[in-house]
Amino acid sequence: MYFAFSVVPLLLWGYAAVLLAAVGVRRITIHPVNPRVRAGRRNLCGTFVRLCALLGLVCNGAGAVTTQDVVNEISLASFQAYLYALPTHLGDNRCINYRLVDHVYQSGAEHDVAHDEIFLWFRRSGWTTFIDPINVLDTSGNLWIGANVVAVKQGTVTPDKIYLIMAHYDSTANHESSWTSCPGADDNGTGVAALLEMARVLSRYTFDSTIILVACDGEETTAYGADGITYRRFGSAHYVNKYASMMPNIQAMISADMFGWVSSAGPSYLMIVSGWSINAALDAAIQSALQNYGGFTHATLDTHKYEFSDHISFINKGVPAVCLIEWNYSTNPNYHRMTDSVDTPNYINYTYATNVVKAMTGWLCEQAGLNGGGQQ
Repeated sequence: MYFAFSVVPLLLWGYAAVLLAAVGVRRITIHPVNPRVRAGRRNLCGTFVRLCALLGLVCNGAGAVTTQDVVNEISLASFQAYLYALPTHLGDNRCINYRLVDHVYQSGAEHDVAHDEIFLWFRRSGWTTFIDPINVLDTSGNLWIGANVVAVKQGTVTPDKIYLIMAHYDSTANHESSWTSCPGADDNGTGVAALLEMARVLSRYTFDSTIILVACDGEETTAYGADGITYRRFGSAHYVNKYASMMPNIQAMISADMFGWVSSAGPSYLMIVSGWSINAALDAAIQSALQNYGGFTHATLDTHKYEFSDHISFINKGVPAVCLIEWNYSTNPNYHRMTDSVDTPNYINYTYATNVVKAMTGWLCEQAGLNGGGQQ
C-alpha cells in the first residue's frame, strides 16, 4: 500500500491548510489509494489539482501578467499527481498492438483507460477537447484501431497561427524477451502528465495565437496502410495526414517524449532532437526557454536528424519540429521494460521532469503571445 503522492512538500500542505481554513474548509483527508482503482486515482488527482489552482489564484497578485508568473504556477506536486493517476503502475499495459485476434490488433488493458482519462482531464481544464479515432487497414488485411486526444485553446488575435505540443500515451516493453505489461511511466507518462499540467495552468490565460495539445497514440509502432500511407509513428502520422490543410498554420511543434530519468551527466542536461534547417528559429527559442525557465544550462542540440519520435511526422510536412528527451535516454535501465513504472524506487526524478514542463510553458507563452488572464 502507498499513498497516491509519495513525495508532497510539507510546506505546501501547511500553506494549503491555512488557505482552506480561510475559505471555510475544516479538513482535507488523503486516504491510501489502491493503484488498480482508477476512479479513486482520478478523484484524488482532481482534488489535488484544484487545490493547486486555488494556490495559484491566491498567490498571483494584481498587475500585468508575465510569462514568469505563468511558469511559476507549474506545480511539481500536481505534475506528480497526474503521473500517478495515469496507468503508469507495475502491471499496467498501454500497448496499442498488444495482440492480434481475428485480424484486429487489440490494445493492452489500460490503453483505452488512459485516453479516456486524458480526455476528461483536458475537458475539466476548460479546453475544447475531442477524441480523434484512428482506423487503419494494413497491407496484410489487419485492422489497427487507436485514437488521439486533442485539446485546443483558440487564440484571440491571430487564431490561424498554431503552436502545438504532442506527447504519446501508448507504451511498450519491447526490450524484454517476453512481457505482459508496459507501464511507460517515463516513456511517455511524463510527456502526457506535462500536457495535463500545462492545460491546467494555461486554462486561465489568453493568447494571441492558438495552442493545441495532443496526446497521441501509437508512437511506438508503424502500420503499413493499404491506402499507401506508411503510418510510422502511428498517431502523429494519422494527424498530419488527416489535417494536412492545417499544417501551414502550425508555426512550431514540440514532441514531449520521456524526461523523467536523470543520467549520470546530471539534472542540467537535456537533449533537443533537431538538425533540420527549418528549425533554426525554433531551436533558438526552445533552447532559451529551457535555460531561462527550466534551469537547463546544458540543453544541447543534437543535429543528427533522429526520427525516433512524433516530431518526424511534422518535419515531413514542412513544419518546424523538435523532440525534447532526457539526456542519454538509451542508457535508462528501465527504458522499454516492465519496470518503467512510478512504483520503481528512486527512478522518476520529479524535479527534473517539472523543470521541462516549466520550460515548455514558458516557450508557449512567449511564442503564442500571452496577452491576459490569470485574475479571477
